[in-house]
Amino acid sequence: MMASNDSALLALLLLSVIILTAVQPSVGLTKPSGVKLVNNEYTGLVVAIHPDEEENSKIIDIIKDMFTNGSSYLYNATKKRAFFKEVTILIPQTWSDKSTYSSPGNATFNGADLIIAPHNPRFAPDGPNTALPYTKQFAGCGEQSLYIHMTSNFLLSYRHLQARVGDYGRVLVHEWGHYRWGLFNEYSDERIDLQAAEYFYFSEANSIWEPVSCPTGWRLKYLKKVDNTEGEYRECEGDIHVGYENGCFTEAIWEQPRISGSIMQSVIFPEVTNFCDSDADDPSYLHNSEAPTKQNKFCDGRSSWDVMREHPDFNGYTNNPPRDVEDVTPTFHVVRAKKLRIVLVLDTSGSMSILKRSNSDIGGSKIMLITDGKDGKKQLTNSMKYEYIENKVIIDSIVISNSASTELENLAKETGGQFDLQTDNSESTGISDAFAKSYESGGTREYERRLELQSTVASFLVGDTEFRKSVYIDSTLGRATVFDFTYFTTSRVAIDVRLTSPTGETFDQSSDEYYNDVSFRKVVIEINGIAEPGSWEYIIQNLATNEAHDVPISVSSYPSEEGVDPIIVDSYLSSSETDVKNNKPLVVYAEVRQGFYPVINANVPTSQRTMEFTPGTLHNLLGPVSMVSNYKWKTKERNSSETRTWRFSGIKNFYPEVLLAGNVSVYGNDTLALPGGPLPELVGEPAPNFTRGYQESKQCPGTASRWTPDADAIRLVKLRLDGL
Repeated sequence: MMASNDSALLALLLLSVIILTAVQPSVGLTKPSGVKLVNNEYTGLVVAIHPDEEENSKIIDIIKDMFTNGSSYLYNATKKRAFFKEVTILIPQTWSDKSTYSSPGNATFNGADLIIAPHNPRFAPDGPNTALPYTKQFAGCGEQSLYIHMTSNFLLSYRHLQARVGDYGRVLVHEWGHYRWGLFNEYSDERIDLQAAEYFYFSEANSIWEPVSCPTGWRLKYLKKVDNTEGEYRECEGDIHVGYENGCFTEAIWEQPRISGSIMQSVIFPEVTNFCDSDADDPSYLHNSEAPTKQNKFCDGRSSWDVMREHPDFNGYTNNPPRDVEDVTPTFHVVRAKKLRIVLVLDTSGSMSILKRSNSDIGGSKIMLITDGKDGKKQLTNSMKYEYIENKVIIDSIVISNSASTELENLAKETGGQFDLQTDNSESTGISDAFAKSYESGGTREYERRLELQSTVASFLVGDTEFRKSVYIDSTLGRATVFDFTYFTTSRVAIDVRLTSPTGETFDQSSDEYYNDVSFRKVVIEINGIAEPGSWEYIIQNLATNEAHDVPISVSSYPSEEGVDPIIVDSYLSSSETDVKNNKPLVVYAEVRQGFYPVINANVPTSQRTMEFTPGTLHNLLGPVSMVSNYKWKTKERNSSETRTWRFSGIKNFYPEVLLAGNVSVYGNDTLALPGGPLPELVGEPAPNFTRGYQESKQCPGTASRWTPDADAIRLVKLRLDGL
């Protein structure tokens, strides 16, 4: 049974079934992955091209070649246990349509497993033209990551860059190890973790200094760059007994007769065909558990194959045993994104017929299902779920309750949708946040992306007369800014709002921008043109002082102009139910970025509902850990009191020995750095002041300690990002 406020809310939202057009949904680490490994075949894999990428059909051809080569390499590396069977390539709407492109179904950019998008400077060591592939890896060992990121320039430069990084199919399998199985690099990882870039370590087992590698049989040169020279090197001073001088690094010799691993160290060399394994009888890929690699650090010394073996894909060899397959070439589906039709409904029974009335392809359409969290027709829900999946319809489940049936969360998860919660807590803004996330998308140009600046609730008790709050609009936003106030009272007019700009301009009932819809109990103030940057204050006068009521508040805006990337916050929840059952923490990750540039030093307050956690320490995969509000979260390193946007340049990468001859390659305006040079300091640019809001919901099983069904069925995390 819903509370009266819940019923009123539904009455206002659901006066009719509304069909509307919107952009793609926003999803995070808890995003449902469509990838499945059944009968040794990976299916449901999506490669999505960002709308800002310039149209070039060669990109599609190279993606196909990469997966074709990678499928064969993966099949052999997993000892005939896995290969890529089916791959969907999602073309953006910004590219011209072709008769060969089909409907996208439920493939979206934000749900993709591999994205082709503008470069992340953290992984462009010598400039944007040299951007290297990487995997957005927030979660821990054995956990699936967010996505693999490559640039169109990387793909189109394959003739030149393959000599530096290896065959692109092999590179893909290396990144797949990060993405699918939660593996980590087994080389000196100075591009990602500058504080842990070690080329040598002292082996306690052998009582000598040894190079970082996996396995230990790599043939290496020990070199140091001669100061003030472009490409001169000398042998390092030192030996295995006393160690080696500062600045000494290792470079692999091209012939490697003693090794066949590890794929997580380097795929450049043709001899590398295996992942390192602790149980290997063959020393050519026997795991080196002593080396200070990220794989050893985050996986407690376990090898790549140890982690893979216990992954659900293989489950200790009980899943997907080896199978002889003559042809492992993938099947490719090239599809083009389209504007999304959304149907808002109360239940599942009639939604498909509503979509089908349009007499067009319903694949990729979305149903926003608003429910009280109870599923009295589980059999019907399950049968409809399979119809949704077959027709590639996305379901977003919005639950107005403190708990929800597992079927409702699974309905969203298995159709590629999202799950949100509106609790009876006065600060809960689940419904407005769910709608906001549906309109926020990385699948459209950033200029067309609507961003939520603030989502909060003004709670009035009997006799309360006023509520005031402010929101900061930064210079990257301001176009089509909307302040939205909704009230739920018996009175048709319950609030009066006065909004003041940073320079003192006032917006109230006398303003053209002010709109009061008494039928829907809503006050909306729409700012014409570009809202001036700075702090905007609003004051809500309570006209219904004889009753307690809540006023949900939402402030949203669009980027101020073309070519200016807005600051974006993404929040991700760890999604391992196994971890929760084993009393491991549910972790929330907050990322702040401008385009693909990371923003650091942002103040990230958090609040949580219906859950209890104990503060503790977590390793951060990309830097130190901070603690806020008794909840674990991860952030970039705080190097100063100023919020800054990192812009990286010149970070050295692992290159084969051909560069040691002083051969310098130039791509566009970017020059590949020679190995052994000093690492540059990380340079930041000041970011503007900003605020953002975000909410994530997650339902967890009831077997964790201190868990009670009524209080903890849903665990909710709400983030407010301030960069002031």
